[in-house]
Amino acid sequence: MKLTQWIDGDVKPVHKGIYQRKWPLRICWCKWTGKGWSFSWAMDYDDGFERAENDQNKTIEKNLPWRGLAVKP
Repeated sequence: MKLTQWIDGDVKPVHKGIYQRKWPLRICWCKWTGKGWSFSWAMDYDDGFERAENDQNKTIEKNLPWRGLAVKP
């Protein structure tokens, strides 16, 4: 799986979808809704990507670094 470089959290994704976010103690898959982030504590690709798609937990951490897939899965 090829990922983009980390992007500053002040910059928001252009496209809705699943991204990794760098939390202080871990990296997790999260969903960008176009308006905000939902988070998942799943960390591996196979489970985490799917779980992040379904999780509805809103995060209060708004400016964490993020990265996405460099190519479509």
